[in-house]
Amino acid sequence: MSNWINVPYHSNQVYIVRESAIRDVLKNLITQNKKVKMSSSSKILIDEKHLDLQVFLDIKIKKVEMNDSYNIIKNLVASVEEAVRKLIDKKPKNVQISLIGTY
Repeated sequence: MSNWINVPYHSNQVYIVRESAIRDVLKNLITQNKKVKMSSSSKILIDEKHLDLQVFLDIKIKKVEMNDSYNIIKNLVASVEEAVRKLIDKKPKNVQISLIGTY
């Protein structure tokens, strides 16, 4: 069975967001950003209680955008946090971006 996040709502109700849904959202987010590409070694870690997650993304930045890499990464982290928040109603515990090169 795949991994998931439990998202509580109302008094005693919970809905589930599968890891695959989070991966799809992150993949779409990166695909829309024309300044970066995501490596396949990126991962999502979900805690044992299925209540929180950490996102680890390995990315490459376009060579012509390297002078602005700080702002690109800063904006990417904010976008990842917002995309995850829309799914699970809170920001991930951690978003780690590793710049592994250029393309």
